[in-house]
Amino acid sequence: MAHYHSVRAKKGARRSQELREAAKRMAAEMVEAEPTPAEAQEEWAFEDDDYWPPSDFEDTEPVLPVYDPESRKRLVRIYSSSKTVSDGLREEFFSLRMSADQGDPGAQFLLGRLYDVGEGLPGDKDMAVRWYWRAASRGHPQAQLCLAVLLDSGQVETEGSGEALYWYKKAAEQGVPEACHNLARMHYNGEGVNKNLEEAYRLYSIAAEHGLAEAINNIGVMSERGEGTAEDIMYALRCYRSAAEKGSADAFYNLASLHRKRIGFPKNVWKAFLHYRQEAEAAGTDDMLDAADLCDVSRSIDLAEETAAALYRRAAALGHARAQLCLALHLDRPGASPNRRKEAVRLYRMAAADGLPEAINNLAWTYQEGRILPYNGREAYKLYSSAAALGHAEAAYNLALMLESGEGTGLDLKRAAESYRVAAAMGLADAKNRLALLLERGEGVPSDVDMAKGLFSEAAEQGHADAQFNLGRLIAKESEEYEQALDWYRRAVSQGHVGAMVEMARHLYLGDGVEQNSMAARRLLRRATRLGRSDTGEILKELRRIRGERHDQYAWMS
Repeated sequence: MAHYHSVRAKKGARRSQELREAAKRMAAEMVEAEPTPAEAQEEWAFEDDDYWPPSDFEDTEPVLPVYDPESRKRLVRIYSSSKTVSDGLREEFFSLRMSADQGDPGAQFLLGRLYDVGEGLPGDKDMAVRWYWRAASRGHPQAQLCLAVLLDSGQVETEGSGEALYWYKKAAEQGVPEACHNLARMHYNGEGVNKNLEEAYRLYSIAAEHGLAEAINNIGVMSERGEGTAEDIMYALRCYRSAAEKGSADAFYNLASLHRKRIGFPKNVWKAFLHYRQEAEAAGTDDMLDAADLCDVSRSIDLAEETAAALYRRAAALGHARAQLCLALHLDRPGASPNRRKEAVRLYRMAAADGLPEAINNLAWTYQEGRILPYNGREAYKLYSSAAALGHAEAAYNLALMLESGEGTGLDLKRAAESYRVAAAMGLADAKNRLALLLERGEGVPSDVDMAKGLFSEAAEQGHADAQFNLGRLIAKESEEYEQALDWYRRAVSQGHVGAMVEMARHLYLGDGVEQNSMAARRLLRRATRLGRSDTGEILKELRRIRGERHDQYAWMS
């Protein structure tokens, strides 16, 4: 065996020496002027489009170039003068090109890879596609996969996803697991083919049988959701664990999400707690929820959070942006230590660098808050703008707040209203309430009370306490329909809205739209005082004065 390798090595060395001498000899014989690098590159280019698959994707025999001495001479000249190929790879690349021109699919595939990744020469995706196609048309499975990936990625011009689909199918027929996986994705999303969840699950299963971690994870996702197969949470859990063991970042993230849902815990304490809760509610008593039960639940929830955080950390270390965000949110909780919050900021930065808008928004808030990072209103404004441009509703709202107040940028009520409008269109109740206030006052936009009322109503129905208060106030002011206004005040009071407490007390004390009740009014004012309202004493004096004046008026009329 050792003798065989020794002879093989000598033959390889002799062949390399012959190629080197032939290249030098032919280069010396050339009398033409050396081409510029641009001309050399131009001679490399294919002069026709015969290497593209037909539009109907029928199998055809590829048209290969005829090998002749003149083309070899031209190739030698290019390699002798061109700087496009690194010196260390010239001889090997020359030999590879010779084999590729003679129709060797393995050489054609390797040549495509060199152009694809730019190893030893400038990357050229179009050239990579052409060489991949020549190898793929001769049945090279990896070339079929790589060609499909390039066509699928949008890095080269293509007429649609049909070409990628064709080559994925070819590679999948030869058992390439990555091709099965990507073909499954196309069936799952309906890319270039009718959406077919059952076929996607079947193809993911084939790829999973070859041990492809992402395919195993995707089977777990479909099993968790009941897509293309029966819903089976515990099977999904096993799939996530298996894929995580193979290093799938997505699997670590999905496993963490299941743990946060209290699935897969020892003794399933959370499920038992929910059962106790249902029985207690049915019986109308909380006796069954004794201290021991609550203690077990508390420990279970803590275990859930810490287990999920550990799994998020594993996924984050593998570069999973959403896991980085989830871990940051876990660390950046109220009462967290400065070190944990600093770690959260680092994770926000990493996720923001991957373009995750929620992470960008949270990083902006950290600059605006000025506790862990030094206050920087201008940087916060820039980050909010970036996240808003990516369609993040809260970032658009925060951006509008800065524009309305002039913080970090110039005061601009018109742009603030437009940013509120964008966030409101995404359904954010806060934005609807703020935009309605601007419309009511005519600030930055023409005054439109009817539109303001409509926006207050939408946000109020979403449970927004400020909007409920503002809607009640506007109804009382514009139409004096006190009963309807009081109904919205009551809803806001139930959420602890201080302004609604004061207005409700005003109506109760004066008997406007409701039976007069001075005691209830005083209780509401005392509650508002405890929640920080400092002028309740003056409000009560004013209410007494108004009621006294009304009493005197009625007495005079009688």
